[in-house]
Amino acid sequence: MRTVRPHKCTVLTMALFLVTFWILQVHGQQIALNKEAYLMPPKEIADAVLAPRHENHTLTNVSPDGKKFLIAKSDGMPTLERMACPCVYLGESAFDPVAARARQLWIRSDPGFDIYFHADKRTVPVQIPERARVSNPVWSPDGGRLAFFVHLPDSTHIYVADAETGSSRRLTTTPVLATMVTSFQWSRDGKQIQTVLLPDDGKRPTPKTNGVPTEPKVRIASDGKNPSRTYRFLLESPHDMKLLEHLCTGQLALIDVNDGKVTKIGFPSMLRGVSMCPGGESFRVTLLKKPFSYLVPMARFGSQEMVWDREGKCLVTLQERKLQEIPPQPPTVTALAPKQPGGFKGKGKQAQPPQPQPDPDPDNPQPSGPPVDPDGKRELSWRPDGVGLSYLQLEPGITSGKEDKADDKGPSAGKAETAKEKPRKDRLMQWLPPFGKDNVKVVYETPQRLSSAQFAEDCRMLFVTQTGDGQRQIIAVDLADSNKTYVIHNSAAGFGKGGAKSAKDPDVLDPPAGDPPPDEFTWGEHTCLPSSGRTGMFAPSEQKKGFGGAAGFGAGLAPSLMIRSGRGEAKVVRVSSGGEVYVSGTERAGGSEKGFPKPFIDKVHIKTGKKTRIFEGKGETLETIDVVDGDNIQLVFTTRQKKDVVPDSYVTDLRDGKTTKLTNNVDHTPWFHQLQTQRIQVTRVDGFKFWVKVTLPPKSPLTPDPSPPKERGEKLPALFWIYPREYTDQTAYNSAAGRTAAATSRFAAPAPRSMALLTLAGYAVVEPDVPIVGPPGRINDNYVPDLRNSLWAVIDELDKRGIIDRDRLAIGGHSYGAFSTANALVHTPFFKAGIAGDGNYNRTLTPMSFQTEKRQLWDARETYLEMSPLLWADRINGALLMYHGMDDANVGTNPINAEYLFMALDGLGKNAALYMYPHEGHGPIARETTLDLWARWVAWLDLYVKNPQKKETGKKAAGIGVEQ
Repeated sequence: MRTVRPHKCTVLTMALFLVTFWILQVHGQQIALNKEAYLMPPKEIADAVLAPRHENHTLTNVSPDGKKFLIAKSDGMPTLERMACPCVYLGESAFDPVAARARQLWIRSDPGFDIYFHADKRTVPVQIPERARVSNPVWSPDGGRLAFFVHLPDSTHIYVADAETGSSRRLTTTPVLATMVTSFQWSRDGKQIQTVLLPDDGKRPTPKTNGVPTEPKVRIASDGKNPSRTYRFLLESPHDMKLLEHLCTGQLALIDVNDGKVTKIGFPSMLRGVSMCPGGESFRVTLLKKPFSYLVPMARFGSQEMVWDREGKCLVTLQERKLQEIPPQPPTVTALAPKQPGGFKGKGKQAQPPQPQPDPDPDNPQPSGPPVDPDGKRELSWRPDGVGLSYLQLEPGITSGKEDKADDKGPSAGKAETAKEKPRKDRLMQWLPPFGKDNVKVVYETPQRLSSAQFAEDCRMLFVTQTGDGQRQIIAVDLADSNKTYVIHNSAAGFGKGGAKSAKDPDVLDPPAGDPPPDEFTWGEHTCLPSSGRTGMFAPSEQKKGFGGAAGFGAGLAPSLMIRSGRGEAKVVRVSSGGEVYVSGTERAGGSEKGFPKPFIDKVHIKTGKKTRIFEGKGETLETIDVVDGDNIQLVFTTRQKKDVVPDSYVTDLRDGKTTKLTNNVDHTPWFHQLQTQRIQVTRVDGFKFWVKVTLPPKSPLTPDPSPPKERGEKLPALFWIYPREYTDQTAYNSAAGRTAAATSRFAAPAPRSMALLTLAGYAVVEPDVPIVGPPGRINDNYVPDLRNSLWAVIDELDKRGIIDRDRLAIGGHSYGAFSTANALVHTPFFKAGIAGDGNYNRTLTPMSFQTEKRQLWDARETYLEMSPLLWADRINGALLMYHGMDDANVGTNPINAEYLFMALDGLGKNAALYMYPHEGHGPIARETTLDLWARWVAWLDLYVKNPQKKETGKKAAGIGVEQ
């Protein structure tokens, strides 16, 4: 048979077509990378970013009468238009100076509310003014009304809505000052609302400047050493100080809900926090104090906490703190050394060497302050009945060799004790108005250490949690006779603490049980980060009110009493009309590896101890108890979910056992559950073992073959997404890995910025642990070799398994991960490209310490210099894309880092790009920004990684500096 050869013209035509297609593709990438406009990524990724996650909701914010739920109607990621509101940064805090509120109140606000009546499945929309946004909804004590902030472009007001009809009206005539005090409070009788208003009826002028300087910038070094982190938005001038005072000065007021009458409490002051006594007779007030400072953020300015009466008169000063320009030294840990179960030695103080701080998260810095005084007042709060304050405190220690006869209520235990050996009782105290030294009385005392104390709403019954003799106990105390106590619950002291045990062999890692949790997922508008122990299933306002785990509703293993909000802000224990309380917890599944923990509620009669289980989950899904309908529980509202089943709310009627589904949420990213996820153990060249998570693409138009890459004979291009963490040894790593890699059954879905979205473009996503290991205080001396060797080990292992193409690799990270990305490009030859966001690239700009590094530049000069990629920019391998929020206020990641590294790379002829995003902070959140980032990330990786051999190199290929 004669062989038919293709015509030369046909071959040439095909070749010309392919070349033309490639040129157009590259040209398109050039335009995308160089265009000064907000871009859209490929459709699959855009759809994943814009998936309407915010339309899903669970029912958690129940009214006090148990008949209805509040649903916040989110509109998803904030827009640039909303983020571009007027903003001024003062002392590391962001304010809207026009509307006199915290910037986040506007950015994180919602377009409206719905009220859902579960009995008849009726939804009532709350009336909202046009062009307004809402936040901070609070039910009235009887549940008949709803108060909330209404945010207008130039002001914030309180509105009150009728819960039955949804009709609303404005309560405040003068706008609210919502800069520092960003909440308000109902009185116990529901007749008044406490808030902070603009002073002078809102007519006070804002400090102005005519633009002509009146002084130079002056800074004088203080006496002694004053090491400080590198803050970006400190106060800069006398005008800044005047503006801060203006934006923090407000009028504390009570507003009558029926007629709007305003009762002013005291005079305008720089209010930092307010808490009203449930009875409305007293106010716990924290004031911001002068002098201000140019050297430290507002969190370290002076403050004074007091109790005011209704006239604004200070009854007592609870705490006073001076300006802290010199940071506190690492605290000496003060512990209570137990002499016997429940007993403590001497004054209760035992000096310990300074302990290393836990690994900080620079994206979520925790406030620091002076060490807690173990002899001081603990859990100071208003009593639910409004009769003064309550607090926990150890009985006074012995200050001399003689025993304190006044506090010794019984004979010693068979022998004379020295002052150092005498056990000290723990006490619940009541502090009565007018809060003098003689207005204190002991409510309850015990040899055991009290971890918490809660009241019934009438304060006739007290419930304490204490640990002694290896037991965790919940005890009820009849305050009519404090000698009458009733045990509500007993359990082992360590029960419910969670956390994985360290591996017995430090060289062998305990394998994680089941699939690891995703690195990031969202539920509605709230992002959860299970790998770092943070949960966001409930909104911050809901967490504060005690929903979810905060209320002990089955979120943790340790059983706890069910509580609710009292007629005021105080939390109270639910007590039924029959004298029973409710204990809620979770029981582990037994006998089956596939079983789910079962949440439960036990009803316990206080005086007889009779216990009845009134609710228990089926164990067929992960179920959590959210809320109940009242003190005589008849309805239990739960959320059910699985890893691939979206959470929905259910209600179980205890009278007939019937369970009804209340919501019909949608999995908006079902492709996510088709991803092929593996968790692989890797051994570094030094023998250190660690884990790496690998996520492979699902079946999609870009990757139509669902079989594993190895079976297809294909190795995938991959992005490594990293964030190194520090450990002292293998055992320390194993312990942390056991916690972060624990199995989860919660619904998993990608957030808009989750790197899992990159699988839709045909990439493998590799997320390795990158352990930096060394002796305490010198761990970072091993940063570079440990970074290099960890990445090398992962590449070798995944290449050997046929998963990734080691010639088509990129690396990326955010914050410290961005810093490490640049270092990886400097110190390794493995990667064709990098993506680095909001990073630091020059450690000489953070000379007083960074991350977990406590040494200063002058104490560890070589380590600082070796870890600074800017100083090694000439050795950077691969094309580096950097992005940075122009308003990044994170300590140590000033945008100047990205600008200077880009200038260096451009000057050295390296392939680089820098995208600076207006109004963004430390991590992009705007819809337009997120979409633009994905467009540029995909174009960058396609250009330099997916088919690098076909692309030109240099600035021309990237479209940088090339006119289109």
